[in-house]
Amino acid sequence: MSLGTLLRKNRDRCKLTGSEIADLLGVSQGTYHNWESGKTNLPAKYLPQLAEIFKVEIIELIPARNVALSHDRPQSANQEKVATDSEAKVEPLELYQKLLESKEVVIRLQTEEIRRLQKRLADLEANSF
Repeated sequence: MSLGTLLRKNRDRCKLTGSEIADLLGVSQGTYHNWESGKTNLPAKYLPQLAEIFKVEIIELIPARNVALSHDRPQSANQEKVATDSEAKVEPLELYQKLLESKEVVIRLQTEEIRRLQKRLADLEANSF
């Protein structure tokens, strides 16, 4: 099953339109349609948002076979990177490892932010008395 098919099945299951998904992601309807139809590669940065929208684990949005995801840098401000046969494919294991590393970084950053906020709160409480 392709990534586009997984997107379409989850969208249908959630009874959402492509336009609604595009709005939630902050992309154009055409961009989302191109991901779903396989015309362009989905930037990996959208996987966490899509998993949240569809209420599934990220892993459930990744096909069992090779999957092509675009780099997060469009070629121009208005142009998405178009998939071609010559593009490198990302192996599922490699993608899972990258996703795990990304989550670990986010958790570390959030933990640091919580500590900073707790310290700031303690400072404010100490100064209010």
